[in-house]
Amino acid sequence: MGPLVAPGPLGYPALPLHLAAIGRVMSRISGGVGDGVRIHPVSTPRYIEEVMFPEIRKGAAKTGRSLEKFDILMK
Repeated sequence: MGPLVAPGPLGYPALPLHLAAIGRVMSRISGGVGDGVRIHPVSTPRYIEEVMFPEIRKGAAKTGRSLEKFDILMK
């Protein structure tokens, strides 16, 4: 491939991928492929703890990822 198609490393650190999530599916996807999740402010603490967190953990387990450095953001 030519250099335009495969430019190689950019010389910058990788940017984190944070996915917005409200429901079960996006929560699971964020745990499986993201570096963090952005939780919608309408989500209650109970919903986050009982629904979203278990799905995030399922997604991470499915892809063999650690959640040690996973960001949980709400704003």
